[in-house]
Amino acid sequence: MKVLFIHPKACDRAGCCHAVAYLSAALKEAGHETALISVDTKSATPSGDDELLTRVNKEKPGLIGFAVDAGMFPHAAAAAGRIRRAFAHIPIVIGGIHATDDPQGALETGLFDYACVGEGEEALLELVEALRAGDDTTGIADIWARKDGTVISNAARGPKAHVKTLPVDYEIFDFQRIIDENGGKVSLWVCGGAGSRSGIAGQRDVDEIVSEVRRLVTRYGNIKRFFFEDNLCAQDTAYVREFARKYRETTDVPFVCGADARCFDGETAGVLAGGGCVAVEFTLASGGEDVPVKALEKACAAAGGAGLATSVSVTMGLAGESEKDLADTAELLARMSPGRIRWAVHAKADNSKAAGLKRAKMRVACPWYVNAYSEDDLVSRLYSRLVRVLDGLDAEAFGDFAREVARLDDLLHQVLVRAGHEHYSLGHDDCTAVRSTWKE
Repeated sequence: MKVLFIHPKACDRAGCCHAVAYLSAALKEAGHETALISVDTKSATPSGDDELLTRVNKEKPGLIGFAVDAGMFPHAAAAAGRIRRAFAHIPIVIGGIHATDDPQGALETGLFDYACVGEGEEALLELVEALRAGDDTTGIADIWARKDGTVISNAARGPKAHVKTLPVDYEIFDFQRIIDENGGKVSLWVCGGAGSRSGIAGQRDVDEIVSEVRRLVTRYGNIKRFFFEDNLCAQDTAYVREFARKYRETTDVPFVCGADARCFDGETAGVLAGGGCVAVEFTLASGGEDVPVKALEKACAAAGGAGLATSVSVTMGLAGESEKDLADTAELLARMSPGRIRWAVHAKADNSKAAGLKRAKMRVACPWYVNAYSEDDLVSRLYSRLVRVLDGLDAEAFGDFAREVARLDDLLHQVLVRAGHEHYSLGHDDCTAVRSTWKE
């Protein structure tokens, strides 16, 4: 059977969705075919109904799988709706963060037949085999199903102590073009599998990671930096030491990695720097409830002391989040002063209407809210006034203003750089902000 993956993404940069690469490898190993359509939500490629539907018709898949990152569900739903109307006979499964967080809601839209919760290699393969054989598909662990308008939930498979490393299918993407268009930056996972992106249970052996690095630098050219997207530094100091030593023996390409702030100290920072690390990324939920604020501040300080740049990945839109939580998050980010800030907005949250609107405003103008707490008096006063204007807009007025934020942000950035004032501005996409002194 052929499985056609569709991956909506938020920017026009070429990119590799590792979940798709792992799932495609698992399916191909079992003898199935795979194909991919990446839909850029900015430039709308494939553009319009005709091109998207033409591509689907050309591939003639037996199953269509949507890999949906945080914040991308509306775009996935729109594409799924077009496909559903044109190809009602093709079953559609949704996976990724949104499906794991809210499988019931995803299926109740009527746009998807199945939702994959958590890791997908085994579950998706079972679904494909059942569809090919004409067997029942409503009792597969990790796969929720919709039948006759009713959502059928199924049990989870549970965490794995170790995930078998598959040959990641980079070839489903034009990977050399991705490397070149991203200036030589390549992302990898420390945790194995399509869904095991947190916790040490799914952490891959150091030799497996290093072998993948070796394969990539041997097979592809122009690789200038690796970014390990999971927490390389979780709890095992010996793991970090082994990784740093073997990575340095394998390549001199610098790397960036994620780290758990709760167990990150000066010693760990020094080991990473010695192994070729140039920057560390910490994670934060809005309001700082997942990781203690003091731990984040100490971790950023420890990284800076070892000469490592810092990045913070923040999640907004959590259930129960208030306007004050959002303001506290902006103040904390300003106080930590990381070189880069990346943010995502959860699709499902039981927030008040006011908090929802504030979250939408921070979604498009996060660096403005952070700059309002800057230690630079001029920057603080300038952005505090902008934030007051933004906060005073109702939903309709904000919708109009949001389209101008990127243009205004760039103008302000140019003026402040010339005047020598450090600040944050939107980076290469609309979910990243970089400090004016940040260097890739």
